[in-house]
Amino acid sequence: MTNGLRVNDMAPIGERPADIIRGLTGSGVAGVDSLLGIPFSGSPADGQFPYYDATTDELDWLDILGLFGTIISPTALTGSSADDWNPPGLSGAAVIRMAMSADGDLSGIEAPAATGQRTVILLANVSAFSRTLKHDVTSTAANRFSLPGAADVPLPQGSAALLWYDPISTRWRLAGGAAGSPRKHAVNAIFDGGAAVIATGKYVRVKIPWACTITRVTMLSDASTTATVDIWRTTQSSYDGGVTHPVVGDSIVGADIPTITASTKSDDSALTAWGDTTLDAGDVLEFYLASNSAAVTLTVALEVQP
Repeated sequence: MTNGLRVNDMAPIGERPADIIRGLTGSGVAGVDSLLGIPFSGSPADGQFPYYDATTDELDWLDILGLFGTIISPTALTGSSADDWNPPGLSGAAVIRMAMSADGDLSGIEAPAATGQRTVILLANVSAFSRTLKHDVTSTAANRFSLPGAADVPLPQGSAALLWYDPISTRWRLAGGAAGSPRKHAVNAIFDGGAAVIATGKYVRVKIPWACTITRVTMLSDASTTATVDIWRTTQSSYDGGVTHPVVGDSIVGADIPTITASTKSDDSALTAWGDTTLDAGDVLEFYLASNSAAVTLTVALEVQP
């Protein structure tokens, strides 16, 4: 079967797909209905479960993930918050392609009907913005999310969340997917003076491969030092080796220049006076060593996330 997974040979009797399905259904189908939230009648047979082939005893995992429903692309969400979301086609949807015109929150999705509506939905963010799933607030109680750790879950650009509706607690629960805290990366600039203290005026240039936002700057030195590093930003098209760009006028840190003071390290996640923490794909950063009293090696690390 295309996209199929052969499990018959490695599963003992009683754990093969055929045995599992028969065990779930027995003489009826209530087990399958309650497990998958898919209305079904009759005895299981080849073809009645789109993901199961009785001849080969194979499961088609793409069909399982699709949960036999439709893919809907609702009108883009607008504004900073959305409650009790009930896009057209929700009752038959397996996948919601969520678009939006700005960053914002989502506090709930219309709860499934008692019968006939799917209880597992893949929510995919197909926009250039981020939408945060809010834990147990604002929406009608039965439409809310119950999220791990009672914490909000950001759904950044390009990510997806697998949601399951729990009929006992009457809440949507996070079952998996790419949702959660956005994946973080580090952009590192390393100054090395060899065997000597690094002279001021040295610089390191780095090209940014993808759009991201700076959330933290950390400095690490091999010796206790007092040092400052300015950060200049320019576009790839404007970059000319520092003749006109990048230069001091391209600084993004404002008065809040990354600084170590009589220490081997510093860390700043406030970035209070920074003019811009958003980077575009192709941007070039120059890390300019403005002062240094003792460091022989010095690392400046920017924590970034999509």
